[in-house]
Amino acid sequence: SSGLRPSKTIGRFHEPSPSEIALLQYTSGSTSSPKGVQITYGNLDHQLALNRTCLGLSEASRSVLWVPQYHDFGLISGILSAAWGNGHLYMMSPLTFLRSPQLWMELISRVKATHAPAPNFSFGLVLRKTTAEQRRLWDLSSSVRLNLWFVTAIFRVNRRFHEIGRFRCLSGTFIGF
Repeated sequence: SSGLRPSKTIGRFHEPSPSEIALLQYTSGSTSSPKGVQITYGNLDHQLALNRTCLGLSEASRSVLWVPQYHDFGLISGILSAAWGNGHLYMMSPLTFLRSPQLWMELISRVKATHAPAPNFSFGLVLRKTTAEQRRLWDLSSSVRLNLWFVTAIFRVNRRFHEIGRFRCLSGTFIGF
């Protein structure tokens, strides 16, 4: 026997304080050298509450996301937001999306997603890689928010997506700490 004994703390719940570090998030380095940023439980709680308010999330929300879990949007505004009670999350592989972007729209249609946040290029890719016939089959009327990350593309993509029709809202949203 190795001499290992069971821990007396297994099964105990630890409620972290808002100042405790929850995770280390690395910046992309797009404006300076990449660096680790300490994200506290208080930061997470604030961001997840902000997601609920600003994005109109609730327990009834259904989000479809292909952004990877190692991206802050995939992890925090996707996985952790759903675990925090901001609705249901359907995830697909980023590679699947890039190869077959119509599958993203088909999933949004099938699960009657209320939210489908993604970077602006994804909507253009959907339009370039799908046919008018494919787009006619999608019912996107439940999609309250198709969030774009960059405002510069909203008007061009907005006009083209409204040509598809059946959207109640298309908004530009900035997410971050």
